[in-house]
Amino acid sequence: MNIADIKMLDTINGDGLRVSVFVSGCTLHCKGCFNKIAWDFNYGREFDFIEDEKKIFERINNPKFNYSGLSILGGEPTDNYIDVVKLIYDYKKACPNKDLWIWSGRELEDIKAYFPIFLQADYLVLGPFIESQKNLNLRYRGSENQHIYRSGNKEIELVD
Repeated sequence: MNIADIKMLDTINGDGLRVSVFVSGCTLHCKGCFNKIAWDFNYGREFDFIEDEKKIFERINNPKFNYSGLSILGGEPTDNYIDVVKLIYDYKKACPNKDLWIWSGRELEDIKAYFPIFLQADYLVLGPFIESQKNLNLRYRGSENQHIYRSGNKEIELVD
């Protein structure tokens, strides 16, 4: 899996202080996407599951800081499903008391049917970006059709 970016100090993509991993590759190609450059699966660099995870998990668990957790965005995380699943499992093991946010252009029904491990995220921000429904006043999403769900492997609850 290639990554477009890792933001080690992020306060925009989820609640609190976070590390955000932007995976490369997207087959959805939403018109007006804010991160179009990350559609290319070869964009950025290869994610190093040893070194990158070590840096991310050490930062999130550092007691000097008050990190809330990890955010996984894209590109499109479902298009990198196998590698994102590994990252999720490793993260849950290394940072058990921290939260996980995942963004996807897929709908909740698709996540449940085809990408069920994503339901272990504490928060899912789902739905394709629709340019005609763009709203810059929304928290954590760009268009009116997108929704935030609280999950964490519990009953899924719409929170937006």
